[in-house]
Amino acid sequence: RNPGRAGRGVGVAESLADSLDVTLTTDANLPAVVASADAVLVGADAVFPDGSVVNKVGTRAAALAARDVAAPVFVACAADKIAPEPLPVEPGDPGDLYDGDAPIEVLNPVFEVVPAALVDAVVTERGSLDAADVRDIAAAHRDWADWAESRSGDE
Repeated sequence: RNPGRAGRGVGVAESLADSLDVTLTTDANLPAVVASADAVLVGADAVFPDGSVVNKVGTRAAALAARDVAAPVFVACAADKIAPEPLPVEPGDPGDLYDGDAPIEVLNPVFEVVPAALVDAVVTERGSLDAADVRDIAAAHRDWADWAESRSGDE
């Protein structure tokens, strides 16, 4: 096992390989692979209250490819990834892509937003969530954050 592959889905792929047909590929190749998929399962770094999902670049292309072949897109994450409000998506370090001196604008996103319309369900430890469920959990997280903030000065 190569520890440099951590976080790249290898562990999940290995755990599912005995019971499902599993394909592991690069992000850039996802649209081609999705063309023959029955369904697409991705993770999430965050889920916004409107059901849109923040994940690594390449996820949106996979979701668009899935829509083209009518394959459902499922997002698997812990319920605590549901954010109480939309968060800014930070850009990647331009120096990771280009560190020369030419006057080149560098776009090196690490994360992107996948619109809720491209997501069929968010699957968490609470089960399969639809858009209303995601909104309800986001509201509960917002209430908790507000309560915690109101208590922070009571110490």
